[in-house]
Amino acid sequence: MEKTTVKTAPFANATLISGVLAFILSLFPWIVESLVIIPFMIVYFIVPIFAFTVGVLAVIFSFLAKNKLNKAWNKTDHTLEKMSGRWKVVVGMILGFISILVGGFIAAVFFYFTQEMKATPTEPIGESQMYFYGEEEYNEISTQTILLPDSTLLTKGHRYIRHLTGSRSSVLLKTDLNGKEIWFRPFSGKNGIIAKAADNTLLFAYMMENINVTSDNVIRIQKLSLEGDSLDSRNYKFNCDRTTIQLFKAVDQKMCLMGVGIAPDSGEFTEYSLIAIDSAGDSLWSKTYSKELTGNMQDIVVVDDGYVITGWIGKEFANDYSYHYLHIDKDGNILADNRDDEPFNFQIIETLVNEDGTIMVLGNQVNEAGSLNGLMRKMKPNGEIIWSKPFSGDGYHFTTGFIPWKGGWLVTGWTPRQTSMMTMKTQKVEAWDTWYIAILNADGELIHGFNGEKESFAAWDITAISEDRCVMTGFGGDKTNANHKYSANDIGLLFYK
Repeated sequence: MEKTTVKTAPFANATLISGVLAFILSLFPWIVESLVIIPFMIVYFIVPIFAFTVGVLAVIFSFLAKNKLNKAWNKTDHTLEKMSGRWKVVVGMILGFISILVGGFIAAVFFYFTQEMKATPTEPIGESQMYFYGEEEYNEISTQTILLPDSTLLTKGHRYIRHLTGSRSSVLLKTDLNGKEIWFRPFSGKNGIIAKAADNTLLFAYMMENINVTSDNVIRIQKLSLEGDSLDSRNYKFNCDRTTIQLFKAVDQKMCLMGVGIAPDSGEFTEYSLIAIDSAGDSLWSKTYSKELTGNMQDIVVVDDGYVITGWIGKEFANDYSYHYLHIDKDGNILADNRDDEPFNFQIIETLVNEDGTIMVLGNQVNEAGSLNGLMRKMKPNGEIIWSKPFSGDGYHFTTGFIPWKGGWLVTGWTPRQTSMMTMKTQKVEAWDTWYIAILNADGELIHGFNGEKESFAAWDITAISEDRCVMTGFGGDKTNANHKYSANDIGLLFYK
């Protein structure tokens, strides 16, 4: 009997095309990982679901081709010679199965994480009022607010040219205690930090930069009046490729301490300098520490025999950093060095001193389930841990600051709407979802926690105004907010009581 050739090209081609397409779509999250302009809902849910669906079609087409082959086999009394396009069916079917597994897994994990990232299931308490400030052509973000001696608030921010990256200048905003703008002024430097000095003056430390000139190894200390007028300035030039201001804080009425990261060449920061500066902006002393002892100097507090510097060592949000706790005397000499050797164990954000001399540190930690939660520790000045307690583990919160609050602590931060499951990197400011508050008792146990409701606002700092009122500093915005007349990425102040 003559053998018969069965042509299954339509189904074979459909199987191969859909299989290859599904496989490419399943790899889409890795391909576009660095393209943060694409919403994560599309990258990690919609596209994987599409890959899953197309993969299912590829498998269906392969079975249709196989079914046609079986029918031909039976009709020709088992004398079938071959099936046209067999390799296309096999390859398409295999790629289809892979896409079903990969796409389904990514979509399922994303769905799980979005559920984990929901707000803490408690109702908001207290009263809040939000205000935004800025100019239309700029992105403006704020990360610091201080209470001035004249009972006003001074907020420091960074200004970016809209749609471009890189800080171009700093801005200062002065408001009354109810958020009414008094003045808003740009300054030429970048990455500035402001501190109160003696005689009702301010010291403003920033990197020297403007549109045309960049000096990444020069830091200016500018003395200002409470109205923002320049009184004097000092320049500090470092013999290195670049520097960054990590810390600038008044430790008493006559002295500020400035922490500077130093990169000797074009590589990473390998040295960290602590400089004591008087109220005129002149240097009193300086000490340099290696990257093995310290890293990102996030905060410094005064203790009986000197100071405690806290922060983290490693790369932020890259799963390879740990906290550092450096106890130094009043001349910057090291008394004790405490840090975690376990990567991603604890990132200290802010530090406060209790009346009994113990230290409270606040930060972020990845728990055993792989989710990020806030963590508070009570420590002795020498770094010994008294207790350590996590909170807000059912959400996905980044803590950014805390203050004493009615016998306990009020913690703030932000909950990101979208976070990469591949690298734990956050997206641009536009993707940050909302502020949150966690109220803890004196022993660090969560009493109440909630997220903001409508506003897209990343709270980055918190300042006490009175015993029962505070202001959170941040950025973001929502055009539906009656007080927000600009687009997203404007300086925001949220008053809470």
